[in-house]
Amino acid sequence: MHQYSVDYDRKLIYFLLVSVSVALTSIIKYLFNINGISISITGFTIFGLVFLLFDNFMWKWRFFYKLGLIKTPNLNGIWEGTLSSSYHDFNSQMPACIEIKQTWTQICIFGNFNQSRSFSNSANLEVNNGARIVLRYVYLNKNRMNKSAGTMSAHSGITTLEFCLNEGLSEGKYYNEPPQNVNYGELQLIKQIKK
Repeated sequence: MHQYSVDYDRKLIYFLLVSVSVALTSIIKYLFNINGISISITGFTIFGLVFLLFDNFMWKWRFFYKLGLIKTPNLNGIWEGTLSSSYHDFNSQMPACIEIKQTWTQICIFGNFNQSRSFSNSANLEVNNGARIVLRYVYLNKNRMNKSAGTMSAHSGITTLEFCLNEGLSEGKYYNEPPQNVNYGELQLIKQIKK
């Protein structure tokens, strides 16, 4: 996984996490001291634990969204659909599967396609773009030798996905970086529900 940028300021969240950590450190020391136990624990240790919990789990809680503290959408999951490519003059649709693994600070987008696989190495998430949520990422695509028949070489590119989370839909475009592969295409994806 790698870090991703967002188009809003996260300083308030860090301030709140530090404040909670300082308060928890004081409470823990007080509770141990009234029982006659001496404990040496620092605010940095507590902050590390609080941040780890928040980064992996707590940021997804609806409570924080309702308060307006968290704006980062939870895109975790498997998105399946179709891909149309300029390589085939947009005459056919191929199966496409995008898996997004995300924490509050890190993300990785894996693509699984008919002839290749890809993974992201940088990303940007826009949430203040009107009613749209836009994920842009740079990817590295590697072909499947047994399925590509030598028609595709490894390449990098850029994908832009727009999400309608209420409906579990995403659509987007991708562009391959020249000179290896100058194709581009469109994606239509639906979030898969865990069974």
